[in-house]
Amino acid sequence: MKYKSQILILFITVFCIYCFGKMLPFAEKASLFRQTSPDQTKAFASPTKASANWTKSKGYKRSAQFDESIISKILTGTQNDSYVAIVSSYTMDPLDRDNSYSTEAFGKIVENGVAVNAGNLIIGNVTINPDNNNLYHYTYPLSDGKALFGSSVAAQIIDNGTNTRTATEIMVVPKEFFPSTMSLPKTVVDRAANYSLTWQPDPNNQYGKVQIQISYNKGLSQYYDASMPSSIDDLVYRVDDNGNYTIPQADLARFPRGSYVSISIARAWLDDVSSNIAYVTITEAHTWPILVVDPIACSNGYAITGNSSLCSSNENYTVPNLPAGSTIFWTVSSNIATVDQTGTVTPTGTGTTTLSANVTTPCGAFTLNKTISLGPPVVDISYSQNGSCYNGYQGWMLNASSPGNVTSWYWSVDNPSSGSWYIDQ
Repeated sequence: MKYKSQILILFITVFCIYCFGKMLPFAEKASLFRQTSPDQTKAFASPTKASANWTKSKGYKRSAQFDESIISKILTGTQNDSYVAIVSSYTMDPLDRDNSYSTEAFGKIVENGVAVNAGNLIIGNVTINPDNNNLYHYTYPLSDGKALFGSSVAAQIIDNGTNTRTATEIMVVPKEFFPSTMSLPKTVVDRAANYSLTWQPDPNNQYGKVQIQISYNKGLSQYYDASMPSSIDDLVYRVDDNGNYTIPQADLARFPRGSYVSISIARAWLDDVSSNIAYVTITEAHTWPILVVDPIACSNGYAITGNSSLCSSNENYTVPNLPAGSTIFWTVSSNIATVDQTGTVTPTGTGTTTLSANVTTPCGAFTLNKTISLGPPVVDISYSQNGSCYNGYQGWMLNASSPGNVTSWYWSVDNPSSGSWYIDQ
């Protein structure tokens, strides 16, 4: 059996190989990872409640759709369609991440433009038989799939006869990006600020690059707001695999407040020169659809109302005229006061504290602050001689200041031991 020779530019299409001096977009392949059906979009009618159900019932698993048609699209324009691939994908979900893992192996051997039965595809200790269309596919159990991250695995094709028809290839599976939940992306995207993303670097990354992509979710965005646009260009970054990257605010501003986006990060390994088959591994992680907010715009016109100073009694503070469905989480900055979740502040000491209202509205989340003076005001008095002695009287200038919100003053002299006093209020 003779296999058609292949010079595959798959990794340029998927991730870009800089040594070729030319980068081709990954957008087509990445967008395929993001396809969701209409009923999947409807599952997000209440995204704060439906996340767990989505993971368990639909599984936001892009690699589960990485089948023959998608691989063929990726290979469009190359000289050959033969490949062996391992694709790992999972949702960056801190609550039920394991249920979203999908690790799959794929293979296709082409002779004269037609997929052929090349015998058994063996990857590690897994033997994969071709299906009726001469395509190879295997879904790893959860524990076996997770064990592949950062490992090397042997792949070979055994002819129907007794000979190995292709050389054994050692495939390297890139490391997982988020082995813990500590550095998972934030739950909202602030379009008015830079967005910092951190992950676990892979020192064995073949090309030393990762691809970060932010994609607009039309279905969910228009579900909540029919005026949302039909399409927005993806943000795509090919950056060093050093564990961190900051997405500029100017780029995020293309996504309207109230829209939904998904963030993905991927790395890959490729060998398309050692034999007549391309071997590729991909590790990809992606978020749930994330709400785009604009806290500065959302907070315009709102303020905490209530006294700016408290002597000893409690005071209730509010944020008036918030839209229906809004919530407030109250905090104070020091231990000289307490606040409950009705907004009631109780002084327990003397000084100043910052009362914060962490507000969540349908528009987005923002924080309002108010400085409050607690306890009797502390007054500092300074004085200086004013002019010279005249007719037995010496003038003095007194200055009083207080860090508290003192609105009026009354001067008096307590029990002068001698002489007479006149005070100009």
